[in-house]
Amino acid sequence: AGQVFPLRRWRGVALAHAAAAMDVKADTLSAATFADLAVGKPAVLRGPGRAEACATPTGTTAALQLGVDRAERAIDYLEFEKALANLQVASAALGCLAEPMDTDLAARALFLLGYTLGQQGDTAAAREAFARAQSLKPDLKWDANLPPDLEPTFREAARDLVGAPVQLLLAPPPTAGRLYVDGVAVADATAPFTISPGRHLVQILGLRATVAWVTVRPAATAAAYSASTAPPPTSGAAPSEKQPTPPPATAPAATNAEAPAAAGGGTTYSLVLPGLIPVEAVNWASAPAQRAALGTLLATTLDRDETLFVVTDTMVYKHVVGTETWEEHKIPASAFGGIGRATVGRSMLYGGTAVALGGAAMLVEGWIATNSAASGGDAAESFSDYNTAQQDYASASGRYGAGWLVTGGAALMVAGGAGLTYLGAPAVPWGAGFGVGNGW
Repeated sequence: AGQVFPLRRWRGVALAHAAAAMDVKADTLSAATFADLAVGKPAVLRGPGRAEACATPTGTTAALQLGVDRAERAIDYLEFEKALANLQVASAALGCLAEPMDTDLAARALFLLGYTLGQQGDTAAAREAFARAQSLKPDLKWDANLPPDLEPTFREAARDLVGAPVQLLLAPPPTAGRLYVDGVAVADATAPFTISPGRHLVQILGLRATVAWVTVRPAATAAAYSASTAPPPTSGAAPSEKQPTPPPATAPAATNAEAPAAAGGGTTYSLVLPGLIPVEAVNWASAPAQRAALGTLLATTLDRDETLFVVTDTMVYKHVVGTETWEEHKIPASAFGGIGRATVGRSMLYGGTAVALGGAAMLVEGWIATNSAASGGDAAESFSDYNTAQQDYASASGRYGAGWLVTGGAALMVAGGAGLTYLGAPAVPWGAGFGVGNGW
């Protein structure tokens, strides 16, 4: 069994091309698209840490502000359960913001969340929330208007973020929309940008929004990340020969705001967002420099060791997920002529059937109308009534005759289509594109 991902509109052409090039039966393959692959697939961080994407970003700054305001009032009255409920709503809105994040407001929401959790005795959760707040705003200070009993926990949380920054690269780079990291616009979404250890909000905002939390582990963990698992370069990019030595201090959340991406900053991680995979990524198989990028995307959406057949205009590329192997197979010339004949034949067959149904409807309506007009003429009591019935009869007879002509023409069309499709033409499915299989 196998699966084919079409680049073009007709999936069956890709199925037939893959079957012809690999000498297998077309009915053992099935078709899908990159969009099909993306459904239900999580964001993946290729590097130490994790990524969590929002399925339907609909959050607003107004909802976040409302939750913070209500929590502030509840804290003033020591109503911590009420404050926690409002902050949880605010936190949910923050993780699915469909507009650029207000960094100060987001950091305040997470700070209050940490304070509220600490007041309820959950010191570990409080420390995590404080760390998240300081990830977004590294210069965040303790609120002097609050009791200082949790200030030591707040300061300890900052130690969780100490480490060298890393370079984060979106895979694939977005082709539309604007990239924001922690509410700050990034000038070049196709280049790596510097990000510090901690939890950060990555947003791609345009006609549709893509939002994900990215948690980057500190430098000590990053150093243990072996080069063998480092992500391959994206489209047209080559891996650097030597990674620069990372600085020892904690860097700000993202440093390429409205400027070209930084060249240094340590190891490069990839954030793979399946929903951004373009249809034209299929073409990357024909360019050796871009195959690594395609392999990276496929490895995050398909099972390891699954066999793929990537179909372009003249070639089929066989690839096993998780490997760097790409086999090239030329599509036989015989695969093209039969597909054209079958496509025309089926178009005639299905089109003729539809026209025949319309002609039959005209026949039935014309027959009923002529009989009705004839009966009206027989029952006419005046010359005016008879003349009207005669005109109706002539009109209905014309529609009845036209129905026969349409039905007869459609019958010839159906017969011709059936001949092209089934008499001497190779049996292939309808369609065009890119393919996946299991163990050929």
